Amino acid sequence: MTRYSLAITTALAVVLAATASQAAQQPDPVDAADVWVEPAMIALGDTLSGTLADGDSRTGADGLMDRYVMDLEAGTRVELTLRSDAFDTYLIAGIVRPDGFEQIALDDDGLGEGLNSRLRFTAAETGRYEIRARGFAAIGEGDYTLTTAARTDVMTGQPAGSIAYGGQARGTLSPDDTPVEWAEEFRYDAYRFQARAGDRLEAALRSDDFDTTLMLMSESRWGVVEQLAFDDDGLGEGTNSRLIFFAPEDGEYALWASSYGPEEAGAYSLTLTQLPPLPTPTPIAVGETLSGLLETADPVGDTGGPYDAFVLHAEAGQRLEIASDSTSFPTTLGIGQAVGIGGWEALAYGDNYAGDRTSSRILFSPSSSGDYIVRVIGVEAAMRGDYTVTVRDRGPLPPPPPPGSIRVGDSLTGWLQEGDGVDVDEKYFDEYDVHTQAGQRLSLTVRSDAFDTYLEVYRRQPDGTFAEVMSDDDSGGDLDSRGLLRADGGDYRVRVTSFGMGEVGDYTLAIRDLGAVASPASLAWGRTVSGQIDDNDALSESETRYDSYRFRLNEGERAQFIAQSDAFDTLLIATREGPDGFEIVTYDDDGMGDGTTNSRMVITADQTGDYELWVMPLDPATSGAYTVTGRELGPSPEPRPIAPGEMIEGSLQDGDGVAYEGMTYDGYRFEGQAGQRIRVDMNSTAFDTFLLVGVHGPGGLTAIAENDDSGAGTDSSVMLTLPSNARYEIWASSYAVGETGAYSLLLTDMGPEPEPGSLLIGSTIRGALSESDPMAVDGIYYDAYRFSAEAGRAVRITATSNAIDSYLQLGQMEERVFNVLQEDDDGLSDLNSLITFTPETDGTYVVRVRSYGAGEVGDYVLTVEDAPAE
Repeated sequence: MTRYSLAITTALAVVLAATASQAAQQPDPVDAADVWVEPAMIALGDTLSGTLADGDSRTGADGLMDRYVMDLEAGTRVELTLRSDAFDTYLIAGIVRPDGFEQIALDDDGLGEGLNSRLRFTAAETGRYEIRARGFAAIGEGDYTLTTAARTDVMTGQPAGSIAYGGQARGTLSPDDTPVEWAEEFRYDAYRFQARAGDRLEAALRSDDFDTTLMLMSESRWGVVEQLAFDDDGLGEGTNSRLIFFAPEDGEYALWASSYGPEEAGAYSLTLTQLPPLPTPTPIAVGETLSGLLETADPVGDTGGPYDAFVLHAEAGQRLEIASDSTSFPTTLGIGQAVGIGGWEALAYGDNYAGDRTSSRILFSPSSSGDYIVRVIGVEAAMRGDYTVTVRDRGPLPPPPPPGSIRVGDSLTGWLQEGDGVDVDEKYFDEYDVHTQAGQRLSLTVRSDAFDTYLEVYRRQPDGTFAEVMSDDDSGGDLDSRGLLRADGGDYRVRVTSFGMGEVGDYTLAIRDLGAVASPASLAWGRTVSGQIDDNDALSESETRYDSYRFRLNEGERAQFIAQSDAFDTLLIATREGPDGFEIVTYDDDGMGDGTTNSRMVITADQTGDYELWVMPLDPATSGAYTVTGRELGPSPEPRPIAPGEMIEGSLQDGDGVAYEGMTYDGYRFEGQAGQRIRVDMNSTAFDTFLLVGVHGPGGLTAIAENDDSGAGTDSSVMLTLPSNARYEIWASSYAVGETGAYSLLLTDMGPEPEPGSLLIGSTIRGALSESDPMAVDGIYYDAYRFSAEAGRAVRITATSNAIDSYLQLGQMEERVFNVLQEDDDGLSDLNSLITFTPETDGTYVVRVRSYGAGEVGDYVLTVEDAPAE
């Protein structure tokens, strides 16, 4: 895992108790467009399958959702899991009040297995609770599984200690400590303390044995834990941690002492100190310049250096310039408000405005009236010295200079600079009026080597005002802008500006009449058409000459197109016309795969209708002769059934299925069972074979294994253990586009995965990975061994080898599925592996010895023993 997962983010959302801690209830909003379906009654211990689909409850905020209710007794500890292969799951739990639904917990990806959710809470009172199953960001549709359980597997470890203001705690982080719930390979010690709202506190964690991390936590009455603050190396002493924070309210909090890396351990010390209140910020008024001295006695900011604070009252919409300068050190400016756990929420920063390394400036326009805090700090934490800070009212936005003019077909050079128009985002702009003719297709392009361009186009309204009709950032390539305007004969205003605030420099603006779109010629299936790209052809929106051909397809039908040219690098684009112009369906540049720049493209129609094929050069500056051929392929062939043990003699040829990359394939289907081991072999003397095995789900076929060259030569082989009961499909294909010919295909049922061998703690096994061993989905051979372990008895597992890069996995079997608990690659040494773990419960565990890379075989030594005492 990556270390940042110890700091809870919105994506992880173990459950942020900010909503749960609110005293006010949150009844559902009433909206005429909302649909509410009566919730189904469920009980703890239920596992149910559901589907998000039309007809379910739906709101603008939640999208589709299914609702369930359960009755709980106070003190019941609940765990809910929501899994889906169709959408990113999202769980919400709340208590049902007489006046509505009160949310108490939510989760997005807390299960730690991709996009599935896990939510845990404790019923603080007896009553009816509601569970809402939905998709993340209100986007979700398809099948899911919801599991409910009364949670009894409490993660135990050392009981929480306590610490008081001014106190110091000494402890030892060890494998016996409590695991972090959302990152169980990490351990922590907890220290509770009581705080009063507004207390300013500093917590510091030091260790000579491991890289420390420190977390500030709170727990709601619903048992929902919220991480309020996190720090890794904030103490500025190498790998030690510090948090400076304000207690948001009266109550109990906890400091969690943990490590930066998993399984790190050792002695540490923790201190909690009450800091004096922050000095009252010095008032500064608009139009005022103040002098100051940055010194060691000043309060310390997030960067570890001292800062001075000034309080400024500003009105909504006021355009302010805050500037600092120093002859002693390079300054940095920040403006924010005195809110949040850290007592400071930054809104804007400024640094090195004048390019002299000592002057900084912020252009700031508040969205609401109030007091704002300005901080002056050094670029580096050690910087001290005198400075000045100035606040200036820049007045209302100046009226823009009168617009220039440009005619269709013209190109001009301009400059963004001070004195130009300025918009509310503090970006300079130039404007140009242009008159159009009805039906014109206009390309507007802005290019600059000095800044990141931005293009806006406005249409004059009957009342004389202008309304924006289009904008663009980078469609012109690199940082240049291009927009396509379908003119209606009116007057337009073109604004040239920059993407970022205050950028200046020269630019060019060009407006080109693209003329009418190409009149598509007919394209007969199976016939080759000769064409020519020249100056008489129509221009595409990218200002590239092109020829167009019309064809029609029914939904599900396929067509293949080939474009060849000795004069230019061909590009094929399949389009269809929509309400806003042509939309690209698919495209290809060099799909022929023959070492040339010729194109081959396959389109599968997602709807019945007329399509256009555009043939154009990849480089707009090139032109010349070409040929194009279209061939109707019909619907994708249905996969043929294949039975284990059946040898199929097949042939890749015209009319076969065509993969997105352009290779032809034959499809075969079979029903597979979870834990079943299969092997697929494909041989050919006519072409370089390629095998793919996939599983069908709500989104269609998902590849789970593939192989090009199983060994010497160009034959392919896939061996894997099937992950679930499902319909599987084999694609027998070629490695390169355009290859055809005879092949043989064999599916072998290798029976269930062999039962793991048995060993006792204290054993050493000398084994070998070979091609007859089981293979995981990723193409890696492995051996498996099971052993019994006692709760609390630490176990050390090592795998060493001179033949392979060893890799260890520790887990447990659930029916025929292996669930990984821990894994390691090089924990023992460069190519040797180590796992140390302490079981929480008595049970049978399975260790797999495998290689780091696919296809590796060779001898190894596995040792499972009691971990040495620390």
